[in-house]
Amino acid sequence: MKMSYVVLPGVDTKKTGAKIRSLRMEAHLTVRGLADLLGLESDQSVYKWQRGDSVPTIDNCIALATIFNVSLDELIVRTDYGEEDRESSSSHVSNTIRMQTYLRKLAG
Repeated sequence: MKMSYVVLPGVDTKKTGAKIRSLRMEAHLTVRGLADLLGLESDQSVYKWQRGDSVPTIDNCIALATIFNVSLDELIVRTDYGEEDRESSSSHVSNTIRMQTYLRKLAG
């Protein structure tokens, strides 16, 4: 039986961070101002998002999309793995393993 592989997209943390920074600046908000709107005690999370060191929780993504009046798809930049990236991406490997397991269960 030939196995099919489905490549699932991930989140491009660097580009998503740049998008958050751009939207924040367009809204004329400081990092501290955005952190305050989100109810964050520290502005360090916003800096981490903007650098691409981490991504906001889904709750914060929904809040950010609301604040900036954009959809979640506009806020979050997806990765589209090229052939060379597929081999090296741990996220892709994990997603592929989960998909293989799922497909095996379906096949019985």
